[in-house]
Amino acid sequence: MKNKNDSLSPMSPIDEIVEIMYDKQLCYIDEIEVVNVVYSKDKSKRFVVTKSNKGFYKIEYEEICLFDEQEWSYICNNEDALPAYWSAIDDLNSHSFYGTEDDAMNAIQQDSKYRQHFK
Repeated sequence: MKNKNDSLSPMSPIDEIVEIMYDKQLCYIDEIEVVNVVYSKDKSKRFVVTKSNKGFYKIEYEEICLFDEQEWSYICNNEDALPAYWSAIDDLNSHSFYGTEDDAMNAIQQDSKYRQHFK
């Protein structure tokens, strides 16, 4: 039986991997809801706006990270394995809380990464 991951690898074209990763790994704990996701022009970076059960909003900046060949050879037998993962990048926004989604979105638009990769 052929595994669906036989045709995927971290050595696949990056455009193919980025398409596969779109809207993947947006699961958070029950107390946190994803309310908005803003992707970069090439879809390899994203800002994720979440809302806590207490009503606070938070921004998470993430980039796609590829597995190397050795890592992939270890995990590729898992049918649900993806050739990459979204990695949260620690920045100033990740330590801030906002009162509204609009406040969080305004903060994203002021971020230099947004101006460089998203506009």
